[in-house]
Amino acid sequence: MASWKRDFASGLIVLGPILVTLYAIYWVYGLIAGFVPGVILEPEALEWLIGGTSAEAQETRAQLAQLLRVLVVLTVFTILTFSIGYLMRTTVGGLFERLVDDIANRVPVLRVVYNASKMAAETAFGEQESLQKPVKLETWDGLRMTAFKTGKETDDGRVVLFLPTSPNITTGFVVEVEPERVDELDEDVEDALTRVLSAGFGDAENDRRIDAGVPIDVVDERVSEVKESVNEQTAEVKRSMSEQTSEVKETVSEQTTDVKESVKKQTSEVKETMSKQTANSEEQNSTSGDARSETTDGDGTPDQSD
Repeated sequence: MASWKRDFASGLIVLGPILVTLYAIYWVYGLIAGFVPGVILEPEALEWLIGGTSAEAQETRAQLAQLLRVLVVLTVFTILTFSIGYLMRTTVGGLFERLVDDIANRVPVLRVVYNASKMAAETAFGEQESLQKPVKLETWDGLRMTAFKTGKETDDGRVVLFLPTSPNITTGFVVEVEPERVDELDEDVEDALTRVLSAGFGDAENDRRIDAGVPIDVVDERVSEVKESVNEQTAEVKRSMSEQTSEVKETVSEQTTDVKESVKKQTSEVKETMSKQTANSEEQNSTSGDARSETTDGDGTPDQSD
């Protein structure tokens, strides 16, 4: 891959999720701002902060007032949610929940919407493992899709699954299948939702190992460069060692030749010295023998003097 393609892919992988997140926040902000009544905070109440009567000043006050209204609504909604959640853990909260359920189930149309919304909330935020178990479903021969158990079963023993679409998981299909057609996965909801939301490109488990997402060859190229550098250094070291070994061998050979010649020379000198010493010894022995012969008589007895 060319360098500019690699850089563009790296930048897109970093900026893509950030832009999507900012767009989602902007969408939620616009949704809340559309329902927030203007009586919470009027733009005229901010004249002490942004003065002036020009159109630009009025527009700035209106935008700031809208932002503050959204923040007020989010704060009130958060406090109200925590308060109701704490209340639901008490006896009064249980009575209130049963009362709301009874009233909602008496209204024909509201009953369907209420029960579906409640089940969706329990599925997303509840602690029931049966509602959060991802599975694989073979929809056609050789084709499998990711689905989620709802914890419900039909009268004939089939399991009810929710089969979401990708990348929008808020839509999908509710299917009833035989239990033997369902293959349970050894993963949690986060891994399965990440795979569905990313259209199959992402994997939460691989993200933890830093081995997921759109593959780019940045690491591969660096590894190749490192391998090439290591190979060059290894070849250079081998070449240097070979040259040094040749020099050492040549030096040792020269020294061995010198030693051999010196030993041979010394051996020759020793032999020559020993030969001279042997000749001298023989000459001395011969001279001594002649002297003894002159001091004897004719019959071989020594000459005795008076």
